[in-house]
Amino acid sequence: SFEGLVLPEKIGGDLNLWDIHFIDSFALSTEIGGDLILGFISAKNITITGKIGGSLDLESLRSAESLNLPKEIGRDLKLNMLESAKGLVLPEKIGRDIRLDSLKSAEGLVLPKEIGGSVNLSKLTSCEGLVFPEKIGGDLEFALRSAKSLVFPKEIGGRLDLWGLRSAKGLVLPEKIGGDLDLHNLESAEGLIFPKEIGGTLDLTGLTTDKGLVFPEKIGEDLKLYNLRSAECLILPKEIGGNLDFKRLDTAKNIIFIGRIGRTIQLSSLSSVGSLTLLGEMPGFIYIENLIKAKDITITGKIGRDINLDSLKSAESIILPTKMYGNLDLRSLTSAKGLVLPKEIGGSLHLEGLISAEGLVLPEKVYGIELNNFVRKELENKTSNFKR
Repeated sequence: SFEGLVLPEKIGGDLNLWDIHFIDSFALSTEIGGDLILGFISAKNITITGKIGGSLDLESLRSAESLNLPKEIGRDLKLNMLESAKGLVLPEKIGRDIRLDSLKSAEGLVLPKEIGGSVNLSKLTSCEGLVFPEKIGGDLEFALRSAKSLVFPKEIGGRLDLWGLRSAKGLVLPEKIGGDLDLHNLESAEGLIFPKEIGGTLDLTGLTTDKGLVFPEKIGEDLKLYNLRSAECLILPKEIGGNLDFKRLDTAKNIIFIGRIGRTIQLSSLSSVGSLTLLGEMPGFIYIENLIKAKDITITGKIGRDINLDSLKSAESIILPTKMYGNLDLRSLTSAKGLVLPKEIGGSLHLEGLISAEGLVLPEKVYGIELNNFVRKELENKTSNFKR
């Protein structure tokens, strides 16, 4: 019981009253340097006027009516069990996260002017009438089904989670997103305008078409388009810090990338493409192992690891880098006609499918060459310095 308890004016650390679940009235003016942990499930009146340097934990509270909070909380505000914002007046400033995980309606909800961390509204399916501050320092998480009447902050420092949206209709994204943008259930990108830069991963796993898709200039981590099956013209961002993952893309008229991709390029299902252009810095692996035919393939720039084109049947109209550091796999080529190999290959060159050495000009420097025995003997007879 809290009855008869007299607290000092200031407590440097935490105050833990988690074991008190039901109380008629609670008033606290004590300054708390650490966390204030309250286990109240219901109370007729809760008034907290003292400064809280740490977190305020009211995660068991079921109703915000007659709840009076301080103007500022140094760290987190936890109201995890609240399903309604009725009567809820939030502080003007929260140093870190605000947890409203169970809130089902935004009616009456006025968010603080300043939020240093994340906002968890993971059960909220509609944000009609909700006004955000200009900036949220951390993540913003929803279960939205519609973007109607939704006005975002100008800046979100962390992740923006919009996994519940299937349509981009009415969606106006923040000017800046510092972390991931999760739109993995989006079925169409028509009308969608991205910020110039997304600091983390862009997840568009649900898209099956590139219609209306215009990418940001820069993505800090991965670009995920797992379910894209075909594409008219994919003009990729200038910079992708992580992986480019189009693992189910089967056909495309044009794929154009000019810039930098930090890790792996995954085009492992691509079997046919009109024009494939990859120019720039690509320090990771390039997997295009099922590509059988292409009118034009250009892969040039700084290539850090392997290029896997092990299903390609013809080398005509293919332009490769002058230097690469990994393996080059062209094992399905039967002819060297039109093949211009890099001058330097840091790994192995796979040409096991060649039936003749005619027209084959080997790199000046290569770690190893994989050929069938017939072509190898042909080269040994023609080239005195050819080594096994």
